[in-house]
Amino acid sequence: MFPLALVNLIHKNLSTVLQFVYSRNEFIELRQVNIVGNWPQLDEVLFNEPEKKANRAIVELALHLRILDDDQKLNDYINKTNSGIIFGTVIKKTRETEKLTLRDVSNKIIHCKKFDWDLTNQKDSKIICYSDNNDEKSNWVRADINITALAAFCGMLR
Repeated sequence: MFPLALVNLIHKNLSTVLQFVYSRNEFIELRQVNIVGNWPQLDEVLFNEPEKKANRAIVELALHLRILDDDQKLNDYINKTNSGIIFGTVIKKTRETEKLTLRDVSNKIIHCKKFDWDLTNQKDSKIICYSDNNDEKSNWVRADINITALAAFCGMLR
């Protein structure tokens, strides 16, 4: 078992992220079909506020996973057991791609210059992290993080 307080924070932030991810397209449809016209305050409630909360939650989730990994060596365990979880891919500056580890996921979210949500396909939703191209120490350009895989892993924590 892992530290309960930390796992609870991970689950709380995961909940916020998943609520945003799986409601966004429904809200878009609601606005396009049922509530036509200019409604800036409603758009703030339906789109801007949930995204702000999800942005904060994904960064906090990454930080908490990093703390848990530092303490419990989760990344090593996943690699040793060959769990088959594919968290996504990273595109290197050389244009090569590599699978992301749990540690990579945390690091990319924490250290990226910016990130976007790719919610065009709910079954394959992603967080896309972009590196700072001016950072000579950075060897990557972009990381595509699979939200479902991340959620599945976090959901196993207890």
